[in-house]
Amino acid sequence: MQKSWMGDIPNTHVRDYQRKRLYDAEDSCMFWGNTEILTREQVESLIQKISEWAEVSIPTLIEDGHTLAYATKDTISLPFPITKTLPYIIHEMSHVINYNGSNADHHGKHFAGKYLEAVEEFIGSKEATELLKAFRRYKVSHTYQ
Repeated sequence: MQKSWMGDIPNTHVRDYQRKRLYDAEDSCMFWGNTEILTREQVESLIQKISEWAEVSIPTLIEDGHTLAYATKDTISLPFPITKTLPYIIHEMSHVINYNGSNADHHGKHFAGKYLEAVEEFIGSKEATELLKAFRRYKVSHTYQ
């Protein structure tokens, strides 16, 4: 059986039960239409700010040599221009945060909670509310308060 993840991530035995629902919820949000490509300097700055906010080590940025965007506890791969947008980086950095915590669950309720917190902090409360409503509509579990 082929693995369904990239890199060295914790809890590979945990089933990624709500990935499709979470992706569908994201796709329904207007802020995911933000396709402004950030410069490398902007990407690095955003990654640093999110890492400091979440109190995790700054992950190594990988831009070349991969065909998939992914994150581990210490790397973030953004191989294409479209992956260098604010929503995409927030999503992948939420994985970094989740994988550095004690409840690494891929796209599970702990990831979704951290993701909502990061959206609120780095994109805005209106967008966090939009994503929260989408999570409810698509039945995405989360820990967000």
